[in-house]
Amino acid sequence: MKSLNKYSAFVLSACLVIAACTETQPFDFVLPLEIDPTFVINDQDGSWSESEIITYDDVADALDDLEDDIDFQSISIEGVSLIIKNQDPALTGVENVNLTLIDPFNQSFSIYLGEAISIPAGQQRTEVVVTGLAREGVEALKDLLESYALNEAFDPFTLVSTGNSTPANTPLNMDLTVVLHMSFNYSQELDVPYFLGNQ
Repeated sequence: MKSLNKYSAFVLSACLVIAACTETQPFDFVLPLEIDPTFVINDQDGSWSESEIITYDDVADALDDLEDDIDFQSISIEGVSLIIKNQDPALTGVENVNLTLIDPFNQSFSIYLGEAISIPAGQQRTEVVVTGLAREGVEALKDLLESYALNEAFDPFTLVSTGNSTPANTPLNMDLTVVLHMSFNYSQELDVPYFLGNQ
């Protein structure tokens, strides 16, 4: 029993020493984020133009789990993927697929232009990665999202999707989900043992 008490006292003393020998160090973190508006497309003439509104809350909700004492650094746009859920077996693909950002000042920026997607026969779900993003549109999107993260702006913006069916004039009955893949970059000061903080 005495040896157990000595061991417990030793462990307690060690913990107190470690707790006393700490310092605050900044650490960098990356949080993956996604915004994924879905455009519901039902059109009999084979072309569409649909819009979705992105709000401050769409971004704030994704960051709810972060603590208040973080130091925001930047948002990186990592890429865009498109998911088509098609209900019409006659549709073999879509072309001239564009995504346009309309900011709160009604300025328009293309995020991607002229994408073409083939839909294999009988396949209800098709996913592709957009390979050609327009720099100007990506930068405009990044600026808007960063202003949300910094609580500097709260006005919504609009994403507009347009395109055509193939074969031409094939009626459209599908959902198009645009997945915006991003990284939220931030730092946070944490208390660490002194010997770790100086490595």
